[in-house]
Amino acid sequence: RSDCETIDRKPEVLTTVCADFGVAVWKIKWKTWDATGAFGTGTYAENDCEPSCAEGKLHEQPVSIQLKDLVTDGKKYYFITAVINQLDPKQESFGTLIWDIGEFYREMWAYENQ
Repeated sequence: RSDCETIDRKPEVLTTVCADFGVAVWKIKWKTWDATGAFGTGTYAENDCEPSCAEGKLHEQPVSIQLKDLVTDGKKYYFITAVINQLDPKQESFGTLIWDIGEFYREMWAYENQ
């Protein structure tokens, strides 16, 4: 799977906000990892950007994370979807997050193979 500009097997961090990691899942511990998917837990963190993103506070909570939708570019295999769910029902709910974590890799692959 691709994390911003790098390909990483069993990443410890996932984000779709490469510029500042203002929304990310940190400290990921994978419980399973195979061709059908990957499952683990981590810490979801989101910057409230108040009064600015540089001065904002990170709000964290424990989450489960699933990687799915294994695809190949003909050379490598990677997961393109991350599904993130909160584990602590007492914390403010963000619902289920579904991230396209393969987007950057697909764009770079298409650019390099023009």
